[in-house]
Amino acid sequence: MCISKGVYQSTAKIAVLVSVFLFSGNILAQSASQLADRVDQKNSEWLQQIDRIQITNKTTAGMLEGMESTTAYEKVNRDGIYILEAIDEDLDYDLGEMTGYFDGSMGKFIRNSESIDEDTYDGRSVYRVHVSDGEFLQSLGGPEQLAEDELEDEFYTESATAWIDRDELLLYRISFDMRGQGDRNMTIHIRFSEYQDHAGLPIPHVMDFDIEGLDQMISEEDLEEARRGMRELEQQLEQMPEAQRQMIEEQLQPQFERFEQMLEQGELGEMRIEVMDVQVN
Repeated sequence: MCISKGVYQSTAKIAVLVSVFLFSGNILAQSASQLADRVDQKNSEWLQQIDRIQITNKTTAGMLEGMESTTAYEKVNRDGIYILEAIDEDLDYDLGEMTGYFDGSMGKFIRNSESIDEDTYDGRSVYRVHVSDGEFLQSLGGPEQLAEDELEDEFYTESATAWIDRDELLLYRISFDMRGQGDRNMTIHIRFSEYQDHAGLPIPHVMDFDIEGLDQMISEEDLEEARRGMRELEQQLEQMPEAQRQMIEEQLQPQFERFEQMLEQGELGEMRIEVMDVQVN
């Protein structure tokens, strides 16, 4: 908890420290509730001019480069709070789910926090919100699926930390600490930048992913198997009619080259997603 420096007067120092120790749980609960209420209120304000919005994302670097996903959302009222609810099935990269704002889960995240501290991030004043309730994080639907798809293993989110602008309440970064089988642990960092206003709703147009620890989980055997798969696919292409082969090569060759570069340089855990188009109402 962050308490004003003025509190620590020499004549009251011991009393204050004892009070903080005894009542920190209530102070945290009140602070978390107040911040969560601010976030929910701000989210409703952002959505005042929006009834429906459609967002197209594209992976522009790293894993799954070239993949594109379009998701439509509709504004609904849930328990007195306006949120955006996804109304289609194209949810490979649900921007609302990643930020936690569209569906109202950021307010829940804050209310279940273990600590809220004032901090700075990239030169900005932020709240650093930490949640260590793994069961709660699982209920939100965290990034486990991304990790499981990549590594064919089950992962459990143990804790998460979010960096939220103190004034604008924009999310700049969120990190998930995850545990797999044995010593297969990783941390997924997602950074949000280049916010742009769309009918009053700020949307991050760039999302950078960094899966810390992924490289250590991939053995030389795994790398060789990946390279072998690429060689086999190239052999299959050689058996195709020339016109068909050229069309597929034009589509896949850049991805082949990028994947080989990622294997050699240890960049498998990095990915960038950019917003390509936003349609409101």
